[in-house]
Amino acid sequence: MFIRILCTFILGLILPGLAGAQSVPLPALSGWFSEKTPIGLTIGDDIQAYVGFEIKYQNPNDMSEFVLVIMRCTPVIIKKMEATGEGKNIQTANIRYFSEKEEDDLLEILFNSASDPVIYIRWKFREDPSNHLMVQDGEAVVWFQNYTGEWSVYPGRKIKLELMTGFADFTDDNVYSVGRRYSIDDKVQVLKADSTDLTLVMKKDKKEKKR
Repeated sequence: MFIRILCTFILGLILPGLAGAQSVPLPALSGWFSEKTPIGLTIGDDIQAYVGFEIKYQNPNDMSEFVLVIMRCTPVIIKKMEATGEGKNIQTANIRYFSEKEEDDLLEILFNSASDPVIYIRWKFREDPSNHLMVQDGEAVVWFQNYTGEWSVYPGRKIKLELMTGFADFTDDNVYSVGRRYSIDDKVQVLKADSTDLTLVMKKDKKEKKR
C-alpha cells in the first residue's frame, strides 16, 4: 500500500545495496557537473509512479568525459492535481494527491533518503576529423551491482534494458508500464512499482472520473 511505502522512506529505511561488499572502485564524481532525471512511469493523464533516478555527470576537467548513474529508489505512486482545489489534502490508502511543488519535494526526499546507485556507465567523446562530428572514443565501461551489493566491472559491454508491463482489463488501453529490468550476464537490477498498488490506484482513478 502507498501509505506503507511512504512511511518506509520517511523513516529512512534505505534499500539494500550499500551494505554489501564493494570489491572494485567506483568512478569518483566529486565536483563533476550533474543533471538529475527521475525515472517515472506515466499511467494515464495524472498518475505517475517513480522507481529511480538517472544522473548524468560531466567531467569539468575533460568535458568529453561522461558518467551515467542509474539509481534505484523506494517506489512511489502519486496522483497529480492542481495546486488549488478542494481535493488538495485528500489522502487514501492507495492514492496521495500532490501539487507540482509537493511532487518536487517528494522526489528530493526519495533521492536523498531512499535511493541507491546500482549501475555506472562511463564513456568519452572525440571529434571525428573526417566529418567533425562527435563520436564515442574507445569502449564504454559499465559498473553493475548484484543483489548482494557487490560490484563488477564490464569494459566494452552493453546493458540490456527491458521495459516491464502489466495488464488490466479496466484500463483504456489495457497494457501499462510497471518498471524497467536491467541485465548484464547473470546480473539483474529491477526498478519496478508495486503491481497491486498500481491496480488499486487505477481502479480508484477510473471510478472518480465516472462521477
